[in-house]
Amino acid sequence: MKKAVIALGRSKSIVLGTVGLTAVALAIAAGSGVFARKTSESVAASAAAPFEVKTALAREVEQAPLVTLPATITSSATGRSVVTAPFDGLVVRVDVLEGQSVRAGQPIAEMFSPAGLQAGSALAQARAEMDVAAAAATRARTLVAEGIVAAARAEEADARLTQARAALGEQQRLVQGAGVSAGRVILRAPISGRVTQLHVQAGQGLTATTPAAVVDQEGPVWIEARLPGTLAGKVSVGDLVDVDGRRGRVTVVGAALDPASRSVLLRAALDDGAVLPLGALVQAVVLIAAPENAVELPIQALTRTSGDTVVLVWRGGLWTPVPVQIVGRDNDIVVVTGVAVGEKVAASDLVSLKASLGI
Repeated sequence: MKKAVIALGRSKSIVLGTVGLTAVALAIAAGSGVFARKTSESVAASAAAPFEVKTALAREVEQAPLVTLPATITSSATGRSVVTAPFDGLVVRVDVLEGQSVRAGQPIAEMFSPAGLQAGSALAQARAEMDVAAAAATRARTLVAEGIVAAARAEEADARLTQARAALGEQQRLVQGAGVSAGRVILRAPISGRVTQLHVQAGQGLTATTPAAVVDQEGPVWIEARLPGTLAGKVSVGDLVDVDGRRGRVTVVGAALDPASRSVLLRAALDDGAVLPLGALVQAVVLIAAPENAVELPIQALTRTSGDTVVLVWRGGLWTPVPVQIVGRDNDIVVVTGVAVGEKVAASDLVSLKASLGI
């Protein structure tokens, strides 16, 4: 006769002793063919098919996974700067690599520009015109002081000097801001951060205002996802988000529903220290506050019986089907109410276990 086994855990089992085997013999003698104990609320494991059941303990939990969303790693909308070319030209040198950290003012690339060369000449001409206008204004004021010419002459000379100074200032800002020297233009990082996009290489032609690189400020990694409209009211700014073990918090829950996807925008900032490439696709788990009596179980502990979602709980030496209410789940765990913290639940072979229990 085979020994009957009731599984209690990952590596523990109880072999029914003399009493159990005697009960089996009596049951067979009575013509039942099956040894089982049943009550209105709980049933014991059958001795007909011995097997072991992995178990898990219900754990206290504060957060419950609400939904898992496909998300994209992005940058902060307020921490991005674009490096552009002020003139048409040819890239002659690239000084950084994509992904490299840079400081504000650090050279990104150098280009040669005929328009930049002309800008340098225009600056020299503007400086000369300003000197001429300044000298003319000085002479006019002297002549007015001596009574030789009318005061209007000095006023006209001062106006021309003001115009010359304005033209000189404009050319200086253009040339100095573009880093132009003898037709050479230095493209510099406008802010400190990381070069997240680099669009140029040596020998490439570049037109004015064309983006040469993008620099993003160092700081939190941001994610962007679309939250189903049916869940929008359940997520608030400040709720936790988990991306492969990296935690962050929701910063934006959109107010406008996209008519095509019936979803709203969700943005979250991950904690400092997360290093993920921009544009990467990730899975973001949105977490909400769990009810006070909720517990966390492995997802494998869930099963269905008579249309109800139940968990098989070890109570009083018996496997007891206990109905539960699901609060949230992800790929690995489920948060439920209906089971107490510390209770042992079956987490494997549920189909066999239910069959042996007759449920």
